[in-house]
Amino acid sequence: MTYYPGYPPPPPPRQTNAWAIAALVAAFTFPPMAIVCGHVSLSQIKRTGDEGRGLAIAGLVVGYVFTALIIVFVAFMIWFMIVFDQSLRDYDRDYYSTYSMAVTSIQTGPGEQGPLRLTGV
Repeated sequence: MTYYPGYPPPPPPRQTNAWAIAALVAAFTFPPMAIVCGHVSLSQIKRTGDEGRGLAIAGLVVGYVFTALIIVFVAFMIWFMIVFDQSLRDYDRDYYSTYSMAVTSIQTGPGEQGPLRLTGV
C-alpha cells in the first residue's frame, strides 16, 4: 500500500464482533443462546464501535422466531399427548364394556341363568 506524503494513513479496518457472529450461528443451532449472544454483542458494539450490528440483529430476530416456534411446537405436542391418552382411555372403556356385554349374552341364553354371569366392568 502506498502512502502519500502529507496525507494521514488510512484507519485500520474495524473488526467484526465475535459475539455477533456467534449470535447468527447459534440462531440456527440453539436459538435461546442466540438471544443471549445477540444482546451481549449489541452492548459491546455500542461500547467499542465494532462491526457486526446487522449480524447481531439478524441473530436476535432468528433466535426469537425459532424459540417461539419451539415453544409452540412443545405446547402442541403436550396437548396432542393429552388428547391421545384420553382417546385411548375412552377406547379401552368402550371396548371392555362391549366385550363384557358380548360375553354375558353368549354364556346365558335368553331367559336362562348360566354358570358364569359377567356384569359391566
